[in-house]
Amino acid sequence: MRQLFVGLLAGFAILWGTADASAQLFRPKCAPVVPLCPPTDPLTPPNTGTTPGTPNMGEMAQQVPPNALENAFAQSGESGGTAPRAFNDTFNGDFCGTFITRRIAAPPLLVPNPNTGPGQPVDILIPQTRVVVTASTNRYNGQLITDNDGPRPQDRAYFGYNYYNGIGTSLRQGLDRVDMFRETAGFEKTLFDGNASIGMRLPFVQLSGPEGIATANAGDIAIIGKYAFYNNRQTGDVASVGLQLSLPTGTGNPDLGDGSQITQSVLFQPFLGGVKMFERGYAQGITSIVAPTDNRDPLLFNNSVGVGYYLYQNAFDRFVNAVIPSCEVHVRTPLNHRNVDEPIFFQDQCNITTGVHFRTMRATVSPAICIPLLNKQAYNSEFSLAMNVKF
Repeated sequence: MRQLFVGLLAGFAILWGTADASAQLFRPKCAPVVPLCPPTDPLTPPNTGTTPGTPNMGEMAQQVPPNALENAFAQSGESGGTAPRAFNDTFNGDFCGTFITRRIAAPPLLVPNPNTGPGQPVDILIPQTRVVVTASTNRYNGQLITDNDGPRPQDRAYFGYNYYNGIGTSLRQGLDRVDMFRETAGFEKTLFDGNASIGMRLPFVQLSGPEGIATANAGDIAIIGKYAFYNNRQTGDVASVGLQLSLPTGTGNPDLGDGSQITQSVLFQPFLGGVKMFERGYAQGITSIVAPTDNRDPLLFNNSVGVGYYLYQNAFDRFVNAVIPSCEVHVRTPLNHRNVDEPIFFQDQCNITTGVHFRTMRATVSPAICIPLLNKQAYNSEFSLAMNVKF
């Protein structure tokens, strides 16, 4: 009985091991359990787009800054910081300089010869001179702060061309037509985060006319400093003060009508100006006084206002980013030396200048025409072309 019980236990053990081995052999292999949702990066927003890897509208809205199309002209550097557009352009200007009286050669006078006799001519020629009025080429010319300039400190190099038709036509008698041409080169560099600037300019002036009048001279070197005591980088509004200092470096010193030579004045020109920006336009104004160190030169009081309108603007245009028509009014008032018979003089002027600024990514080209409004005109008309290159 005992042997039977031991045999049963041994058989049961053999059967249990065989069953377990069979179960291991025929058990199916299963894939590892995968969580229902993959782990997410807390810093990456979920993608709800219909195409894998394609950003949805929400993501695109986060990547495009607000008002990107409205601020298509945003750029840095012109007045410090980022501006909603490149702000306003400079004045085109109107000024042709002061006027001087000059003594030039006149046609000789044919008179009877008082020394009659054998071999003596019946008539003789006597040299003549006459006093005429013309523009000064080497003093005051190209020296106003509104000559391709304005209240705003900028980083730029610039060039200007001016053509004045019929200089002093209503101020002189018996003199053929005189025209004046002027080329001006200069630069301006901002300081103190765009709140100030310093610059320099040099004009070259030519007169075309009869013998004794036609001439070509270099003008005076001018040094210009500006400080914007109010400079809103968001709106573009500016209020500034400054000083332009013109040194008597110009070439040519013609004799004046009274026999003296032209003055060698240093010109001090303090100015106050401002710019107000609007949604699609701007208005700017500037007031200055030109004070000479020689009291024979005129003391000038100058006032200019101008407006411009963004007729077209597209920051992504490959050629022209903006077209800005402008209009300016300039009033020049001499505080002394107003008489046309004085060797150096200046008379009241009120001139209107209209033009268009064509702006590219780095440069602005500005053609303009100026017409005097008063009866005694310093010139018949003016054409100007200015180019400003930002750096």
